[in-house]
Amino acid sequence: MGLFGQNYENAGTGIAKHAPKKKGFFRFMEIFGRKFWKMIGLNLLYSAFFLPLVGAITVFFLRFNGSIPSGLPSILLIAAFIILFAVLIGPATAGHTKILRAYILEKPVFMMHDFFKAFKSEFKHSCIIGIFDCFIALCIVAAVYVYPILIETTGNKLFYVFFAIALSIGIIVLMMNFYMFLMVIATNLSLKNIMKNSLSLAIIALKKNIITLLVIAAFAAIFV
Repeated sequence: MGLFGQNYENAGTGIAKHAPKKKGFFRFMEIFGRKFWKMIGLNLLYSAFFLPLVGAITVFFLRFNGSIPSGLPSILLIAAFIILFAVLIGPATAGHTKILRAYILEKPVFMMHDFFKAFKSEFKHSCIIGIFDCFIALCIVAAVYVYPILIETTGNKLFYVFFAIALSIGIIVLMMNFYMFLMVIATNLSLKNIMKNSLSLAIIALKKNIITLLVIAAFAAIFV
């Protein structure tokens, strides 16, 4: 007996071989629907590489609350977690991007094999990009924390300019990430050219990139 009365023993109609491909949002939703559970598995695999960051945040708050000693060992442990995360997140993102690109191109995928193959083969470039991203993220976090305090305590309006510059750099680097890892896994460009081309695309396709950022922000707001 089929689920809810339907007969799942017979093959479905499937997708016609020469059926016209949908475009834009409709193609996205079609692929998203067909690959939904596979993407859940992929994201769970990718999330495992955020565990060092979770560890660093956990130790920081335990140290802040006085649950663990606030000496040098806890600082070194936080630093070790952050360094481990910075080294691994780039290659993991390359593997994640490789699988998603294969889904979009509708190529056959062996998730674990293809993920870790890209992780190893693109380790050098993606690791450097991951460390670069983490460095920029730390700089932005520091700017968001420090500049408002400096503005309040000194009353110097010039710090608003520095604050705006820091945020602008952060947004540009975020938009560069729309392209960097795709270039890493899909081209043989040098790291210099990958960074250069990504910066160019972040600026040239500014309108499209801003729309993408707004969509990401909307989804993030819904989840939060």
